[in-house]
This record gives sequence, structure tokens and C-alpha cells, in this order.
Amino acid sequence: NFILRMLSLHLSLVFVLVMNTDSADLYRRVPIGDRVPPEVTLPHGGTVTGTRIRLPNQRTVSAFVGIPYAKPPVGNLRFAKPVPDEGWSGRRDASKPGPSCLQNYGEQFPYFFNDQTNFSENCLYLNVFTQSRFIEQTNHPVNPQNRSHSSGWPIIFYIHGGSFSTGDGINRDGSGLTAQGDVLFVSINYRLQLLGFLNYGENIPKNLGLHDIIMALEWVQKNIQRFGGDSERVTIVGESAGAAIVTYLHLSDRTRGLFSRSIILSGSLSAPWAFMSNVDELQQKFNILVRNTSCDNEYSTLRCLKSVSSESITAAHNAINAEYMMDVWAPVVDNDVVMYEPRTILEKGAFDTDRPMLSGVCEDEGGHLAVIFALITSGKDLKPENSTIKDIGEFKALSVDSRWIYNETLPCMEDGGLEVVKLYCPPPDDERPDDTEPDLKYKYSDFLGDWLMICPQQTMAQLLASSGVPVYQYVFSYQSLSNTEDPKWTGVQHNADMAYAFGLPFSLESQFTNESKREYNRDDVIVSQMMISVFSSFASSGVPKLDIDEFEWLPLGESIHTAKLEKFPYIVEEWRMAECKELTDTVLKNEQECPETI
Repeated sequence: NFILRMLSLHLSLVFVLVMNTDSADLYRRVPIGDRVPPEVTLPHGGTVTGTRIRLPNQRTVSAFVGIPYAKPPVGNLRFAKPVPDEGWSGRRDASKPGPSCLQNYGEQFPYFFNDQTNFSENCLYLNVFTQSRFIEQTNHPVNPQNRSHSSGWPIIFYIHGGSFSTGDGINRDGSGLTAQGDVLFVSINYRLQLLGFLNYGENIPKNLGLHDIIMALEWVQKNIQRFGGDSERVTIVGESAGAAIVTYLHLSDRTRGLFSRSIILSGSLSAPWAFMSNVDELQQKFNILVRNTSCDNEYSTLRCLKSVSSESITAAHNAINAEYMMDVWAPVVDNDVVMYEPRTILEKGAFDTDRPMLSGVCEDEGGHLAVIFALITSGKDLKPENSTIKDIGEFKALSVDSRWIYNETLPCMEDGGLEVVKLYCPPPDDERPDDTEPDLKYKYSDFLGDWLMICPQQTMAQLLASSGVPVYQYVFSYQSLSNTEDPKWTGVQHNADMAYAFGLPFSLESQFTNESKREYNRDDVIVSQMMISVFSSFASSGVPKLDIDEFEWLPLGESIHTAKLEKFPYIVEEWRMAECKELTDTVLKNEQECPETI
């Protein structure tokens, strides 16, 4: 059983490859061995010293982690837009991740962090996974297969999810994707919770987390060529809340020139959880913050908030959590990155048609969500395989009690919620008099998956396609037999595709995160290589490709194709379109009949 480790010591010649005789070495080629780590010199003159990772297939990746892209957002820079890092002189150790952004995380997210994870406000760091040959061949091209541009290799820029509240960039190890897909992988931290999305208060900029990400993209434009990357082929990739962020950035004029395409996985700006329009809730959260930091009696509230300790900020956030059932934060209109609310953005239709999009969901998006929401709303444990929702009455109660799910999209909360529930559980009639069904938990899963993930994303994709944006759509439908961590009944659940797309079956175990510590079988490896091929081909050319006979994957607009990605991929027509149309029509009808806000 091979584990990720440094490349074994070999006898080799030591030599230095001089890239520019008039300046410091951009890259020092070192012996094949782990005694001398890889180094890259950045444009400001400072050097980063990384670490080598050898994969079980004998491929080697150079990882540079914990690189600052902005000044620490502390003190006077707390609740302020990020300021670029000014660089350093000499060498900087880039073999250990930087701190994760300050957050409260529950036991339901153990895979985000390992035992050594450090949390801090000083958290604006990024990570680069590359290959030594990428850097060398940037200046001495040898025309490898995936490298059609002389300026470097394509880049996957990953934005993590976590409800705008938890997670970090290093929780997805990019070594497998880099080695198998011949792409560079960049991941980042950005401010979360009230430090990133407080979005209330005089003179406090809104959507600070989005501004952090934009600054990281600007860093990539200035520096990534030194690692062998092509700054003209940056693909931003996000999952869940990260996917919602990707769509905000994709549809914003503020990001022109920073990336060329995007991949969204199980999330979009049109999802009911992805936008905060409830000003009263924002004000209440702000009031709790200033009250718990003793800043409510200060002459300058903002100056006081900048001066209190991180512990006080954490305590205030805990007080907010105690007041609200879920830790809900999200972007708002800021007249900068987000110019309008999501529906208006989509209705205006002024999209950049030169930036293609790959839109993916998992077949059973609601499986894991059903387990979480049933536990939160009623204390019901749906995790066991033999668990049940006993009748339609309990189904309705679970669905309508999950009130925060609806946000403000269903203003007549109970009546509107019940109308939606009826789509999934019609009332008993003469043909079906028994209102007890053994599969109600599966319908609850379908309801949550359609409502929160699949239908908003599909509707957005169709609107973009109708305006000329090349949009390719897939559904991931492979359920591994080796994954015993989750109940089988939950199916191919939310974010199931991520491990395969990022090549975890090839890296097996990461030195940076807990997530890959599981066994993978032969089929898992096959599916992972397929997903890597989809991602890397799209990052390289803007078109997802699979070398399969009679597999013609057309963009929406030219077709109603959805690629079913599993061990043997195939194309389906109109996947869940009818269900999503019926759901959307029901929601719109409810809004017209009850326009009042909650």
C-alpha cells in the first residue's frame, strides 16, 4: 500500500538551470531526491521552497503551499478589502499549509481538516500543485500532448464550498489531478462567516470573501507562469457554495481578464441559499456582534470592531449561532462584484459568451442533505439503512419545518411549502388510498436535491445557454462499492464527484487533509481517470472530451444533452427537465399569489 511521500533518494547529477542570465533563477532544477526541495522564484524576487509528492503510480508532483496572496486581514485590515502581499526577500518555506480562516465547524465536517489544522484571521494563503517539467518546459517547450500554448499549462483554480462558513483550500489535495491531468492546481483560503460576509454596518465593505478570491486570481495572473502555468487558460472551479461563488464571478464585469472558463459543481447563484436578501436578519446579526464585543456603546463601532480580539469575534459568532438555527451567510448586492440580485442578473442576459461553463450535479444531491436536515429540524435520524419516514404527514412536517431552506423564495411559507411537497407526494386518491409508502425518505431526498441544487442550477444553465454562453452539462451517477462511510440509501450524494475529479484514487492518502483516507477499488480508479479527462480537456480547450465511440457531448442550446458520467458514460436527453419545470412553475405561482416577504 503506497502512501503519499517524498521522492526516494536517487543518485543523480546536480545542476542548475539558468532561466535568465540577467536575473535570479526562476527555477532551480535539483537532483531527483527529497534532500533538495523544489524552488520557484517569483517576480518580486522572493523564492518559495516546496515539497515533492510521489504518487503510487510513480508520478511526482511539486507542491507549494501556504503562499500569502494578501496582507493579513487583521487589525485595521479587519472588515476591509484585501491588500496585496508585498512579497519577501530570500527563501520562504512553502511545504506546510497556511492557517485556515477563522470559523466554527461541526463534527459533520471532519474531512475538511486534520488534527494539525490551525485557524486564524491571518489566513489569506494559496497553494500551487505543479510538476517540475511544467516549469522547465515553460522556457524550453517540447510540445507535450496537453500543451497547445507555448506559454504554459492550463490551470484549475479551486474555490472551496462550505456554506460560506467553513472549509479551506487545502481540504482538496490537487496532486492526483495535476499528475494525471497535466494541469496546474491552485486552491485558496478566503474569509468566511461574519468576517467574510457580514454585509452590514456603516463603512464595512460587502462580500469581503469574494474580494479575497478576486485578489487571489490577480495573484495568479502575475505569478503563475513561474510555476509553468498559462495565465490565459485559468478555469475557476467551485463546489456547493464555491460553485455559487464561481457563478457570481463568471457573471461579473469585475472579473474580466482573470479567468477564461468555469466549472460549477452542485451549486449556483440562483439557489435559494446562495443570496442574502433579508436585511432584518443581517441587522440582527450585526447587533449581536457589536453587543457581544462591547462595541455598541463606542463612538466608532467599526474602529472598535477592528480592535477586539479574535476570541471576541469567535464568541460573538457563537452567540449568532445560538440565535439562528443554521449558520447562514451569503453574498449580497454590493454594486461592485454583485451588481444585482441573482434573478435580475439572469434576466438581463448580458453574459460574456467567450467564457464557457461546465455544469455538474450528482444524481442524488439530496441524500446527505436529507440526513442533516431531518436531524436539525426534528431530531429524526435518517442515517440507518432501515430508517423510514412513516407517512406523508411526517414528510410534510419535515419539509415545511425546514423553513430556512426556503429563504424568501416561498413567502407564504407553510402554504407554499405544502404546494411544493405535493409535487413529490401527491395526496391519497382512489387509485392510491394508502398514504404510507416505504420510499418516502427517497422522495424527501429528491425534494431537497431538486429544490436546493439541481433545479436552480439547471435553470441558470439553460438561461446562459439561451444567451449564447457555451454550457456543457453532466450528472455524476457512479456510486462506489468501496465507500462504506455513508449510508447506501443516500445514493450518489452531494459532492460525490469531487474525489474522482481531483484524482484521490490516484493519490490514496494526502499529507494535507483527512478526506482521502479510504480505500479505492479498480472501478474507482477508472471513474477517476474519466473525470480527470473531462476536467483537464475542458481546462485546456473549453470543451469537455471523452475518447469514447459515439459519445457526442454537445453544449446546451445546440442540444438538450446531459452527460451521465459513470463507469460507462452515455448521453441522456432532458434529464430532470420536466420535474424542474414543474417545481419552478409552482414556486413562481406561489410568489405571484403571495408577494409579501417574510
